[in-house]
Amino acid sequence: MAQDFPGSYTLPYTAYAELTPSVAVGMVGLLIVLALIPQPFRVPAALALLFLTWRLSARKIRLTSDRVRHVTLTGQRELRYSDVARLEAWMARGRSRYGGYAVPMLGIYARGSDEPLTISNRPFSKRDMAVLVDAIATANPAVELNRLAQMLRWGDVD
Repeated sequence: MAQDFPGSYTLPYTAYAELTPSVAVGMVGLLIVLALIPQPFRVPAALALLFLTWRLSARKIRLTSDRVRHVTLTGQRELRYSDVARLEAWMARGRSRYGGYAVPMLGIYARGSDEPLTISNRPFSKRDMAVLVDAIATANPAVELNRLAQMLRWGDVD
């Protein structure tokens, strides 16, 4: 079922968000603040740390034998593999006060819809995203993949 890069996987498959450097720095910072601040202010800092942990655990992608479900803090969206017309991967560019950055994105376009199911690759591993692309492309051979999505499927992106 699976090709070279993703290795073997079985459906159902669940990909959980990983601890990104920005979330890790925020958690460590809050732990330091929690240790240094006086007692009355520890509760808000502990709540913020709890929120960051909950935010991280709330993001996941669930692949079943016939559909993909993307779960976030704001809700969930699911598509049947047979409804997917094309997969597009791209690099979204942004700015921060520290300079520019790029966030890898994946758009899953359903037939008859201009609004894709958009997934940020950043909190998920490259293997998880390759499994996602491979599961859809294997279940629906008619799906169109742009060049970057094909590279992601075979593990040719860094």
